[in-house]
Amino acid sequence: MTDIVEAEPVRLHYEERGSGPAVVIVHGLFGSLSNWRSVARFLAENFRVFSLDLRNHGRSPHARPHTYSAMLADLERFLDDHDLESAIVIGHSMGGRVAMHIALVHPARVTGLAILDVLPVGGPKSEVGRVLELMKRFDPGECASRRDAGEHLAQSIRDPSLASSILMNVGRRADGRLFWRLGVEEISDDFDKLGFEAPKGTYDGPCLFVRGGASSYFPPQGAAIVRERFPGARIECLEGAGHLLHVDRPDELRSLLGDFCDSLV
Repeated sequence: MTDIVEAEPVRLHYEERGSGPAVVIVHGLFGSLSNWRSVARFLAENFRVFSLDLRNHGRSPHARPHTYSAMLADLERFLDDHDLESAIVIGHSMGGRVAMHIALVHPARVTGLAILDVLPVGGPKSEVGRVLELMKRFDPGECASRRDAGEHLAQSIRDPSLASSILMNVGRRADGRLFWRLGVEEISDDFDKLGFEAPKGTYDGPCLFVRGGASSYFPPQGAAIVRERFPGARIECLEGAGHLLHVDRPDELRSLLGDFCDSLV
């Protein structure tokens, strides 16, 4: 169920590009705004694009709780801080659920919604929980280089794309020591709260949902679930793509997102 815990919002790290109508891009679990720079650069030709690091990710603060209500509060604060009455919101995976959350709770703040490979309901994947436990046990500071850290992760994470994504969360301090940019402890403590059921009601604004044809996160039968809460949703499938659409089918994804955003202005 969607959590209702009140949380003090944090100020999110972000990058801004371009000018025009506002677009906000929200990454998924274990991701960061750096994963979405190619999409941001593409959209910035016609839009003012904000790419965010969610709490406990990238360069944003580490904070508890790591829940959807907390991330919603952070997103609302970001819009307020940048005087954005509304924006086109693009969200992948966990970020897609944050985007759905604001569209359902505060529809006037969402000009249009693009959701990438995630449904309005569902629990956290057991594989993700296993990876979090692995990360808690592994101190990157014990490795001499990112290459060494990557080799260590590859021994335990079967999916090469996931291992590569996790490695992007290894940073280097001024003293040269490697560390987790992710708030591993904060995310792990609230992992059981990352199950999601969209808030009541519907969002009747323009929506694009894109699923990966080879992804388990959004099976074909999920279309009916989407349309219960997002009745006007247009649903597209990128055949052969897994959950990381922006990695597996970057050109096709950019094209879909660009056409969708263009249709709103």
